[in-house]
Amino acid sequence: MRQLKIGTIPLPKLYVCSPGEDITQARELGVPYIIKPDDWSDEKLVKAVLWRTLHNLFPDIMWLKVLGFTEYENTCYRELDFEDPAKDLVVHVSSEERTNTGGITHSTSPAMDQSDDYRLTNGGSNEENDIDEWGEMGIDSYIGDLGWYVNIEELQALHVLPVFLDDIATAIKRNVMSVSWMDGWNKKLDAPMGSYAGGSDAPNLIILDVSGSIPSGVAGTMVSLIDTLRSQANADLIITGERSQFWAANTELPSPDVLAWMIGGCNECSQFYEILRKRVLGKHWGNVIVFGDNDAPNADRFIGYKNTWLKSQELQSTRIDRILAFHTYRDELPGYGLWAKDAAPKADTVINTSWVSCMRH
Repeated sequence: MRQLKIGTIPLPKLYVCSPGEDITQARELGVPYIIKPDDWSDEKLVKAVLWRTLHNLFPDIMWLKVLGFTEYENTCYRELDFEDPAKDLVVHVSSEERTNTGGITHSTSPAMDQSDDYRLTNGGSNEENDIDEWGEMGIDSYIGDLGWYVNIEELQALHVLPVFLDDIATAIKRNVMSVSWMDGWNKKLDAPMGSYAGGSDAPNLIILDVSGSIPSGVAGTMVSLIDTLRSQANADLIITGERSQFWAANTELPSPDVLAWMIGGCNECSQFYEILRKRVLGKHWGNVIVFGDNDAPNADRFIGYKNTWLKSQELQSTRIDRILAFHTYRDELPGYGLWAKDAAPKADTVINTSWVSCMRH
């Protein structure tokens, strides 16, 4: 028997028991407990407990698939028409514990209990006036929504978030920590002497396309995650859709609800190119990270704005070490990242199309 703990997330007191002596001990102590299914690992138990909270935080991520409870989950619908992985996790609560626990304030009267996902059971002696009353309730009702207490960094540490977030963080760290050998001739020693050069610690840039052609579930999820992502990457940020806006690293970003107003509609090009000219071009960037589809600011439909398009000479002084391309459906650079390849044609380019497989469309 052990107390359930998940990182630093504050949970109400709850013990995990295996069938047999653990249950007897829990009842003797009068502590609330759940019985872990025999074929479940500790990791699976934690994922089941967190599933409801994760779904509430990011409803367009296919959590049953991400957490490994199923290989298939409908990509088109947000309705909870899937089996709850925690449905068999029943919390056993003694009447005394239910009365005294700060996090559980329901009345112990049977009428109230039955209407509040709580069922009274007989857990002890059959003698009159000597009945040890225990109740059962679903774990979601017992624990409640933990969304107020969890942060994305902790969820990443628990390895319950989509892996593409870790892929980005790993790629950025690899770029900073990479070491390369540089050949050279030392005139003073009159000998061939090389040297080691550390990887780039140049700033990073994230570009996120949230226009109407981006699946709504993908755009909504990304505006919810983007603040954490840019903080971990120490990156400047451009979000583009019907309008384009820039936020420097370490400046406050609007809430996801506010950013959601940028989702949908057509693309634009003039504001985007103005941002590039004022904030991006002529600098050295470690990583340019682009999320989007084929829509590009120099597409034929923007021919009327051709006078605002970038010219080749404007790109020449810009250095980029690596381009991380997250295309929604094709193995190529998203349209709003094409300028980066034009500026740095020899930059290491990594393309990822699997990142959207965890999100509803």
